[in-house]
Amino acid sequence: MMAKRTFVHYILVGVASSAMAWSSVGMADISPNSSTITSDNFITIPNTAPAYSDENEGDDATPDEMAGVPAMAPGISGDVMPQMGQEFFEGLFDVPTASVEQARGFYSKGSLVNASVVPLEGAGFIKIMRPRDRGYATFDWVQVIERATKALHEEYADGEPLQIGDVAGRNGGQLAQHASHQNGLDGDVVYFRNNHHQQDPEDASGFKEIFVVDGKTISPNFDAKRNWRFINHLTDTNRLVRIFMDPVIKHELCDYSKKIGEYDAKGIEVLRHVRPYVNHRDHMHVRITCPAASTKCVAQTPVPAGSGCAEVADPTLTPLPPIGD
Repeated sequence: MMAKRTFVHYILVGVASSAMAWSSVGMADISPNSSTITSDNFITIPNTAPAYSDENEGDDATPDEMAGVPAMAPGISGDVMPQMGQEFFEGLFDVPTASVEQARGFYSKGSLVNASVVPLEGAGFIKIMRPRDRGYATFDWVQVIERATKALHEEYADGEPLQIGDVAGRNGGQLAQHASHQNGLDGDVVYFRNNHHQQDPEDASGFKEIFVVDGKTISPNFDAKRNWRFINHLTDTNRLVRIFMDPVIKHELCDYSKKIGEYDAKGIEVLRHVRPYVNHRDHMHVRITCPAASTKCVAQTPVPAGSGCAEVADPTLTPLPPIGD
């Protein structure tokens, strides 16, 4: 339970093409231009926007993504706000979204209701690829990310923020070139870099760096220290289901944990959630558990015990998952 709660009422005061202005009433942890919203002030939006899909690089379905998938109807198409961008909303209202239903169905066969909006930026994170309008999630997913990035930022304040890519469409459901990302519990984030580079948040063309060279060598720009600390903080939330990473990157983190003396019970538990799959050379995929209030959400089979490091002893031999769902 949160120690405090603040309430914000957003009023749309003018729209000209895609430009707009906002006014707010009440106490809020937001920036002067209202682009930052904390987890205490998440808002939900009515599901009225027409659906559309755009081309996007993403991750294909894997056996691990589909483990435990129920026999149920596919999720609805991703429902997002066209052209105006994520900053254009109608009918915004404040609601304690942790206590309402949001995630429905399975990660790869589901939908999202009463969607929370991923803040454009916050303590230790920033939303990128904004024109894609894929910045919708459950309250819980945003809270998990916010808590982990805040803790990391307190340790490494000089580093670049976590850069959040595709999460979900406004109503969830199928998202172009993603098998999952359907019920607000999955999201893609960029690996932390040694050079601290941050890509333009308005660039919708995709992630800008691959961290596995020639399919077998880790990039020297991969910041093992901060990536390791970040997934530790994610594990500390006790909400993780899986983190999908390239096999070479998991191999690197297995070695790194042993090198720094953290291949212990805690380290093994952290690595247990890291699932090695291709198509994750430029980002990691963070998946969390079903929220308590989302009674129609379908949980996934837990990952096996152990670190899983033996699976990636030679990451170049890790079997390729099938394409599609």
